[in-house]
Amino acid sequence: MSKMGWLYLFLVFTLSYFIQAVAFAQESVWVEDLGQFERISIDELNNQNIVFNKSLVPFQQWAQERPFEKELLSLYPNYQEPTVSYMKDGIIKTREETLMVFVVRSKTVINKRPEDLNLGLFTTLGGIKTLDKELQHFEITPDRFMANAVATNSAKDNFAGCKEAKPEEMSDKDYDALPGTLVASGRLKRPQREVDLSWTMSPIRQWCDNSNNSICVESCFPFTRLWKQGVQVVNLGMDADEKKDTAAAMQWEVRHLTQESELGSSQALSALTGLNTEVTGLIEINMFYFNQIMHFGKSLAIFQRHPNDPDKTVMNVYLAIAVKKRTYETHAIVGEVLRGDSYLNTDSGVTSGLPIFLRQLAASIATSLEE
Repeated sequence: MSKMGWLYLFLVFTLSYFIQAVAFAQESVWVEDLGQFERISIDELNNQNIVFNKSLVPFQQWAQERPFEKELLSLYPNYQEPTVSYMKDGIIKTREETLMVFVVRSKTVINKRPEDLNLGLFTTLGGIKTLDKELQHFEITPDRFMANAVATNSAKDNFAGCKEAKPEEMSDKDYDALPGTLVASGRLKRPQREVDLSWTMSPIRQWCDNSNNSICVESCFPFTRLWKQGVQVVNLGMDADEKKDTAAAMQWEVRHLTQESELGSSQALSALTGLNTEVTGLIEINMFYFNQIMHFGKSLAIFQRHPNDPDKTVMNVYLAIAVKKRTYETHAIVGEVLRGDSYLNTDSGVTSGLPIFLRQLAASIATSLEE
């Protein structure tokens, strides 16, 4: 397997926690021109249509051309490309991290009144587990956030519950009783090698600062046998500090808000959605730590009153994934996979690329809320 194989696997599986394994009846309409996408009228949308737009740009260009979108979809509003620390030959070094950002945007209509939408469904561990059963999810407290754990030299305890994939013949109860093995076996080493992750913490508020409307989780996925062997082959030619994990790991926050003012944005959200009706709720997902390749991720679902039908809700869902530019430029296949243009992409599911991923995310949210 090529070196890019494990990059691809990491990408698709760290994205997969959003996705529900259901079939979607919605028709997807891709609009390449951003201006045309933003001019889509509500009358052109219904529960059988999800309209999308996508773009891939350098972070600084994104910030200059679409500053409000950058404010909302960055890890925090004033986020800038950080100076990161890393260990090389036993010496702590730093570099300026330059990023590429893939942004996907969607619009759809939900056949339910805003007052009847249960956005709290997405901020419980049980609800998160139903979205993707392949990933292992563990609720965490602030002391376990990677930035805090690294600062207190306790990162060895992070992802300790992560284990090998569940055998098909094993019951969920027996599997849950098994101890974590990925850290102890060396499959998940990168979290213990981190030096400084202060840039992953918002200067405005602590992640999950309100337990009534949010949940913080660390998630992991052990690579399958074939992918694991491929990574091990790649690692043979690497220094100890550069060896790649044979598992994906991440930390993220999900929170739901009932009022636009709770988000604290510099402008009304109608400036982004183009719809001048009341914002009745939001779902915000902040992906603040990845063990490899990805730098941060952010998704924002905005729910607004339908201007013509009180029994329907308009939903706009946005997703931004930041990738290290040095990785993107060195390995062209990373961009191809993100765009869904690679021979590695499948027709559906988590291996289909970000455009299909957001289609499934939007459809999953809509489907779950309509039930």
